[in-house]
Amino acid sequence: MPRTAESGAPTFTDPCDARDPASWSRTELGDAAVIEAFHDVAGTVTSQPGIEPVLRVAAGNACDLLAVDRCSIFLRGSNSGIFHGVAARSPGDSDIVRHLRCGVTRDRMSQEIVATRQPVLVRDAVADGRPVRSTMVNLQVREVLGVPLVFRQQVYGLMFLDLVGHHRGFSAIETRLVTFYADLIAGLLPVLHQVDDLHSAVRDLQMRSHESARTRRFADEIACASSAGTTPQQIAASASTATGRGSWFTDGAHRPIAHGGEGGNAARIGRLLNRPATIEALRALPDSGVLDLSTEPDGLLVAPITVDGHRRGNMSLICDGRPMTEHDKTVLRTAAHAISVELRVEAQSAMTTSEGRQQIARAMIEGNLDAVTHRRAALHSIPMDCQRVVCLVAQRRASSIRLDARDLAQAFDSVTAGPPALATPTAEGAIAVLVDLGEDSPSELAQRASTLTAAALKLADAEDTLIAAISSPITAVDQAPRAFDESQRVLHCLRQLCPESTTILSADDLGFAGVLLSAIDRTGADQHVHKTLGRLLSDHARDHEMLHTADVFFDHARNIRDTARALSVHENTVRYRLSRIHQLTGLDLTGNSDHQVSCQLALLILRLRGQLSTTNPLPHYP
Repeated sequence: MPRTAESGAPTFTDPCDARDPASWSRTELGDAAVIEAFHDVAGTVTSQPGIEPVLRVAAGNACDLLAVDRCSIFLRGSNSGIFHGVAARSPGDSDIVRHLRCGVTRDRMSQEIVATRQPVLVRDAVADGRPVRSTMVNLQVREVLGVPLVFRQQVYGLMFLDLVGHHRGFSAIETRLVTFYADLIAGLLPVLHQVDDLHSAVRDLQMRSHESARTRRFADEIACASSAGTTPQQIAASASTATGRGSWFTDGAHRPIAHGGEGGNAARIGRLLNRPATIEALRALPDSGVLDLSTEPDGLLVAPITVDGHRRGNMSLICDGRPMTEHDKTVLRTAAHAISVELRVEAQSAMTTSEGRQQIARAMIEGNLDAVTHRRAALHSIPMDCQRVVCLVAQRRASSIRLDARDLAQAFDSVTAGPPALATPTAEGAIAVLVDLGEDSPSELAQRASTLTAAALKLADAEDTLIAAISSPITAVDQAPRAFDESQRVLHCLRQLCPESTTILSADDLGFAGVLLSAIDRTGADQHVHKTLGRLLSDHARDHEMLHTADVFFDHARNIRDTARALSVHENTVRYRLSRIHQLTGLDLTGNSDHQVSCQLALLILRLRGQLSTTNPLPHYP
C-alpha cells in the first residue's frame, strides 16, 4: 500500500521490509532498487515541465540500475510505427538522440522488439546485422540491450542501454530487472502525455488571447490543480469563483454530477439540454467550442466534455440575466478541458488497476508465482492465501453482450464484502474469476460460492446467456492451477450434460464423477446410462421407485437402515428393491464396487439433466 516518506515522495511497502537487508536475495535487492528508481521518476512528474525532463531522469536511473553509462528512450510517433528519440541520461546525449529514429526498414532490432514485446540483447552490435550498422559505429556501440515500454499490450516506446565502446555482458537477472523497470515507466507515459497536453492547452490559450489577469490566474490554478490531482466538483467551484456565476457539470444523459456557486436548477438545465435543437447543436459543436444559449429563458453557456473522442457530458455557466463575456467563455472552455483530463486519468487509472489484477489472476491460474506477482498482489491489497474458488464464466450461446473480465470482476465485487475479485480471460474465450469466500466454515463454502456466483451473474448478464462452472474451494494460492483445471472439467459437464435451464454447476455437485464425466460427450453419456440402467429407464412407476431407492441408497453411504428410514419403508423393502435391480440390470449394488461406481455415474447424469425424479418421466433411449 502507498505510504508517504518524510520528504513527501510516494513510496511503497516492500515485502522485504520486515527482514534484515543482509538476508535479501539478489532478486529481491534488484526489485527493491527498481521500485526506488521508479519512485524517483514518479516524483518528478509534477515538478518537471514536459515529458523530456522526466524521461531523462528515467534514463539516468536505468543507467544506475545496470551500471552502464548510456541509456536512450524513444517514443512511438502518433501516426506511424516509427519511434522518435526523446531523452538520454545527459543533455548532450539527449541532443543526439532527438535526431535518431527507430523502427525504420533497416532497423531489424527495433522491429523484433516490437513484434515480440520482449527485450532483445545484441552481443556484437556492429557485426550482428539487426541494428543499423552505421549508427552503431558512429556511437561506438559494442553490445546493446533493447527493452520495450509496454502498456496495455501496446509498445509505446523503446529503451536502449549500453557501455560506450565496451561489451557489458548483460545477465538474465539484469534483463528481467530492467524489463520490470520499463513496464513501470510505460505505465507512467499516459499520465505524462495528459499533463503535457494540459500544459500545452494552457500555453496555447494564453498565447492566442489577451485575457484578463483573472482569467490567467484561473487557467494557472486549474493547470496546477490538475497536475496535483483534483475533482470535477473542485473545478466547477473554481469556475464559479472566477466568473461569479453558477456552474454545472452534467453527464451524457444531462444528469447533474457537480456544480459550483449559486444559480440554475438541475431540472431546468436538463430540460434545456434535452431539447432536440440543443441536442443537434451540441452534436455539431467542435470539442473546443462553446454553445451560446444565453438568449433562452434559462440562459446558458455550454461547452462539451470529450474523452478519447466520446462526449461524456457538458460544462455549463448560468447567465443570471447578465451578458456573457469572452472571459466567461475562456473559463468555461478551460474548465471543460480540465474535467475531460480528470475523467481520462480516472478511466485509465481504473483500467490500469483492472489490468494489474488480471495479470495477478493469470499468474495464479498458470502457477507463475514469482516475486513480481507477490509484489503486485501486495500493492493491490490482494491476499495470496485465503479461501477462494475459481469460477469459470462463459456464454452458452451467441449474445450481443461482450464477455468482459473487468465487468465480471465488478459484478462479483458488488456482491462480496472481501478483497476484490480477480478476473482474467482464458484461451478458450471464457473468463476465470477468483472469488474470495471470506471466513466461512468449510461446510458452507460451496453453497456460498454458488450463491455469490448467481448474484454476480444476475448483475452482469442482462440477456441471461452466461453460465458458470465453480471449482472446489482452495486455501492456498499454489492450489489455483488445480482449481482452474477442475473448473474447466465442470464447464464441460455443464455444456454437455445439463439442460438449458441450468446456469451454474459446481465441482461439489459432481463429486468424484467430475473427472470421469469430463472425458465423455452427450452421446457417450446417453450410451452409459442406457448400458448401465437399461430396463429401469421406462415410464413404469415401479422402475422409478427402484431408481429413487438406488439414489437414496448411495446418498446414505450404502447403509440399508438409513436408506429405509429416509424412504419411510421397512429395511426388507430396501433389500428387495436392490435385489430386483440386480435381477433386471445385473448391478450388484451391495457387493460389487465397479457396479456401484457405474450406477452412481449413471444416476448423476440423470440428476444433472433434471430427469431423476418420481414425477418427471424418464427419457426413452434407443
